[in-house]
Amino acid sequence: MTLKMETGKSYVLQNMGRNKYEKCLAISPYSHPSFREETYLVKCGMFGYPLNQRRYTDGSVFICLGSTIDKWDRCSYRMLTPDGKIAYLFPVGNKTKFRELT
Repeated sequence: MTLKMETGKSYVLQNMGRNKYEKCLAISPYSHPSFREETYLVKCGMFGYPLNQRRYTDGSVFICLGSTIDKWDRCSYRMLTPDGKIAYLFPVGNKTKFRELT
């Protein structure tokens, strides 16, 4: 099972504090050449990689702006972060990290 998000709905980041090392999400400053100039949300610790990027911890609110499917048939969600940046999130491996804000 994977994460299911709907366009226009708000989602709260949760359960990251339970992890041993990767307690937050951040925007990856590097993009792969085949992904164009898109940036992705990655799991990380409070310090270290990615350097000079804001950390999103439990309770941060994200808005889903839509979903896309790339040339490898992978789905990703276009997310608006709490500080107004747009980043992509892969649903695989993130099923329990978000809940819908009601």
